[in-house]
Amino acid sequence: MDRRTEQSLDSYITGGRYRRTEVDCECKECGRIFQWTVCYEYGMSWYEPEEVICPYCEAEYIEE
Repeated sequence: MDRRTEQSLDSYITGGRYRRTEVDCECKECGRIFQWTVCYEYGMSWYEPEEVICPYCEAEYIEE
């Protein structure tokens, strides 16, 4: 395998899989909508920070 193919393969395996996006969450307690960061990598997703707390009433957001 030549060096150029090797670099392309390394880039394919390690790059372009991680992304972050902002999503709207609606609080079940107060009904207000706020944004939270969701990270995606290799088919898995998680909130960042992990505990989603409503900034208005401080209730924990539970995804259904």
